[in-house]
Amino acid sequence: MPLGLTRGNDRADARTIAQFVSVMIDAPQPARRRDLDPLVEHLTLRRQLIDWGTDCTNQLEHLKIAGLRATIERQKAKFESVLAAIEAKLANLIAEHDDWSALSRRLRTVPGVGPVLAQTLIALLPELGKLSGRAITSLVGLAPFDHDSGKYAGERHIKGGRSEVRNVLYTAMLSAKQHNPLIAAPGLRRGMVL
Repeated sequence: MPLGLTRGNDRADARTIAQFVSVMIDAPQPARRRDLDPLVEHLTLRRQLIDWGTDCTNQLEHLKIAGLRATIERQKAKFESVLAAIEAKLANLIAEHDDWSALSRRLRTVPGVGPVLAQTLIALLPELGKLSGRAITSLVGLAPFDHDSGKYAGERHIKGGRSEVRNVLYTAMLSAKQHNPLIAAPGLRRGMVL
């Protein structure tokens, strides 16, 4: 769509999109952080190993034949062994980089932030500390977006963003509710970001 033209029934939306495109076309794109690739790959495999282990657990709930159960139990044990090795490697990767190690220690001072969340934030959210809290919330997919058009005001929902980060944040939040009084306080949960 050429700049200056509006389509659809909401001119404000069209104007916002046109402004965004005009800025983003010429905006320099930040260089990809290749140094984070090993951390990202290990975190990806860690997540897959957990999923595969969960699949094994689910299969064991239904299998009755002893031989099949033994096969699945061996496979689950293998996944758990590889998972332990991957978690050790992740810890070593963080320790090998002074800046990652310092950031991990700082993140882990927050009750509920453990090694997995710290590693995830370092690897998958390198913008942390460089953008505003509002921008980070949107980037992760935790910011509620409106569903408005013209005079219609719809509900607000979270959507998009980096689901891998959001999923780890959710798991950490479940732990933090038990150990971090600020997050556990009923009136303070809404709108908070770790």
